Amino acid sequence: MALIGGVFGIVHLSAIAAEKTAVTYSNVKYPYKVIDGVLHYQSAANLPAVPMKNVKPESFSVVYSDTAFGVGKANDTYYCNATALPKAFNPENAKAIDSYLVSEVGTYAYCNKMTVNIDWKKFEALDFPFFSDGKHIFMRDGSVLKGADVATFQTKGTNQAFDKKHYYFRESHSAIVPYKKSVNIFEQCFGWATIDDALYYRGEKNSELDASTFTCLSFSVTADKKGFYIYGKPFPIFTADTDVKNLKALSDYVVSDGKSVWFVKIEPERLAGLDASKVTVDENVISDGVNEWQCGDFKSPGEAMCTKQ
Repeated sequence: MALIGGVFGIVHLSAIAAEKTAVTYSNVKYPYKVIDGVLHYQSAANLPAVPMKNVKPESFSVVYSDTAFGVGKANDTYYCNATALPKAFNPENAKAIDSYLVSEVGTYAYCNKMTVNIDWKKFEALDFPFFSDGKHIFMRDGSVLKGADVATFQTKGTNQAFDKKHYYFRESHSAIVPYKKSVNIFEQCFGWATIDDALYYRGEKNSELDASTFTCLSFSVTADKKGFYIYGKPFPIFTADTDVKNLKALSDYVVSDGKSVWFVKIEPERLAGLDASKVTVDENVISDGVNEWQCGDFKSPGEAMCTKQ
């Protein structure tokens, strides 16, 4: 399979440096740059530029470019970031998969060669941030998820997975939780799961929420009989007569308990004045035929996402 990918603009360089690179060395593009006539690899302005002194910039061209890594060629040698690849490397027999360069001459994570024996033809990305070659489960940095049973390993949503014995949460904070009976991952909501009938958030048991009335509403928003929560923290907007068990999705981000209507994409916002029994949703326009609300896709600090028309 051919190595494919779009070439990013030189977003991390000053205007002067970008202009010099474009004029003098037209094939040197992000994440590479030329400083004082020397080719460098630099993926971000806050990271050091790595000199490639043995590579003439005028003979260098970019083959693949992404924020995770870049591949370039000078004469007959290919480079992953600033590291020379084996002479036998052929981009036609290579794949760029997120942070991985997978090829018949080796597999690289962020251009660091893997020491594990990998079936590169079967290597694939699962739900973020898991990868597999059918024999191992890998993380983005190239590490192996120790103890994972590949045959029963399943990913759900982002950052969560389970196999026949363990539940896995992988982020900056990671957890492995053994279980006996069952795992239910709330795929729509970030970080939530029930493990042996107990609620867990980001791999830690949560006894503050009521598991029997817990409901997943969107990536950031959940609810139980006591109210709404954003990323596990209480959010003080609820009506006293709300019946959480009756909450139903009218669209991906609009829910109702039959009396009140809320927009829950980022934070819950109650859309007052709507007759819940007559509400229709047309993308981000919520109407009952008399009153209408328009909701946006983004939230600015201190401002509501929805406005009554």
